Amino acid sequence: MSNTALGLPVGRGLLYLTVAGAAWGTAGAAASVVYRTSDLGPLALSFWRCAAGFVLLLAVHRMRRPRVRPAAVAEPLRRKVLRTVTTGLGPAVFQTAYFADVEATGLAVATVVALGAGPVLVALGARLPLGERLGVGGTVSVIMLLEPVSATVLAVTLLGEPPTPTPQAGTLLMLTSVVGLTVTEARGAAADGQALV
Repeated sequence: MSNTALGLPVGRGLLYLTVAGAAWGTAGAAASVVYRTSDLGPLALSFWRCAAGFVLLLAVHRMRRPRVRPAAVAEPLRRKVLRTVTTGLGPAVFQTAYFADVEATGLAVATVVALGAGPVLVALGARLPLGERLGVGGTVSVIMLLEPVSATVLAVTLLGEPPTPTPQAGTLLMLTSVVGLTVTEARGAAADGQALV
């Protein structure tokens, strides 16, 4: 079996995963600190994070050497616009709702629900529009993830911890965040023709 997938060396793939995990894993904590030390809200924080990411990606793109690519099949304009909008809107909704959820419910609750509910909705997104089958292991995993996520959502909604003045809004933000993540994952998998789960 080859050590490359889609032409990417394993070591570089692991580096990309490490950087992405660090960026995602520290985003909620950074948002929590920003909320305590400034007057930025979730929307402004999400905007500035996306703007910084755009500048970083543009700089990396400019530094890369050009590659010869095979001629691409012309994509209809409507399809291209839809792909571009959903590719940008999914992460923007996910990130903004997640940051708002961190502000509403706290870092721990927001992260537990995002990490737990994400794979569940991605599995549903893979099954319904893409027709993928989970298999026994995937089904068991999804069922096991439902319990702690359900318990956390119910606790926040029904009990509403002291720093959470509107626990129902926090629950809605949690689910909105995960739906944004699911749309992003499903869109990316459908575009690449890959399996989602």
